[in-house]
Amino acid sequence: MPPPRLVWRPVYTFALIVLLLAFNVVAKAGSQTPEVAHLNALEIEDALQDLNRHKLATSPQTSGLTSRIFAVLFPGSPAVNALLATLYISGPPSKKLLVDQRK
Repeated sequence: MPPPRLVWRPVYTFALIVLLLAFNVVAKAGSQTPEVAHLNALEIEDALQDLNRHKLATSPQTSGLTSRIFAVLFPGSPAVNALLATLYISGPPSKKLLVDQRK
């Protein structure tokens, strides 16, 4: 039986190779991202509008039952929806406490 040190050497070598390959992939992916530092506000806005148009064009028009239920329960902006969620969560337990205290 070989010494334990020699058994782990291929494992360490393999781990090092995988780590180097992963680093290489990340480095290449980082170099392919567009440079956004030179874009002005109008160019960013145009890019966002293009993304929104693409999203609307590719998203399905029909919504599921869950989406329709959430649209009824949370019809407003994110701030209003957060307040409504707090009301929905804390409202029924508070009413139950009031009913229990009256008995």
